[in-house]
Amino acid sequence: MKNVRIIGLIPFLICCACTNKPQLNSLEISTKITPEEYIRMLDSLDYFHMTPKNELDSSKIYLLNMFKDLRFFDGKPFYDSIYNVDYRFYVLDGEELYEEGGLITYINDLTRTFAKLGIPIKHKNEDIRITPDSLYHSIEINGSVYVAYNGKHNEYSWSIAAYKFAEMLNSELEKHGSRERIYLINSENDGRLVFLTEEIYEFVRKVIPVDDDTPMEVQEWARYHGLEKHLTMPS
Repeated sequence: MKNVRIIGLIPFLICCACTNKPQLNSLEISTKITPEEYIRMLDSLDYFHMTPKNELDSSKIYLLNMFKDLRFFDGKPFYDSIYNVDYRFYVLDGEELYEEGGLITYINDLTRTFAKLGIPIKHKNEDIRITPDSLYHSIEINGSVYVAYNGKHNEYSWSIAAYKFAEMLNSELEKHGSRERIYLINSENDGRLVFLTEEIYEFVRKVIPVDDDTPMEVQEWARYHGLEKHLTMPS
């Protein structure tokens, strides 16, 4: 019998009553770490384990310069490509993800990293029902059925689609025993995601100033973008 999982239906324990974005639970920012120490720490945390050997040096130099010049966390792109050499960063355009065909496109994109992690991503039985005012969207991944969206079209739809996408893939990562998880960056047309372990995430959050372009744990990202009351959707 298929395992049916509806992601994100448990209400948040912490809600933000104000309309402004809440303060993030950021670690104290360390300003003393040098760029060289930054790279050594990422290396010790196995950040580069998916990076091809012939790209390893250039990847480290890229991250070092991004940190030194901008205090910014980002991976080196492949030449003339939207993909990154470390197999961690991906574009996640909420509008494209929400539209018909977007979910499959992004799942197929991320199979590059899941393959590096030794995790299959076999999808089938996509069910999408669109009306003028609502959308139902589900898909089966590795034998589990996930509801990707079920509700009205509204100003939060693109962000909800990104949240649900990250949750379903994190469920697969956990199910297969991976230490990697998906963290979200920015939102809507500027959205991205990144694969990180908890240790790498905590380190990055300690040394990178927190703003829209900083990786966030999925629940924190949802709070930051005001999604709490919009995430409880009918099954």
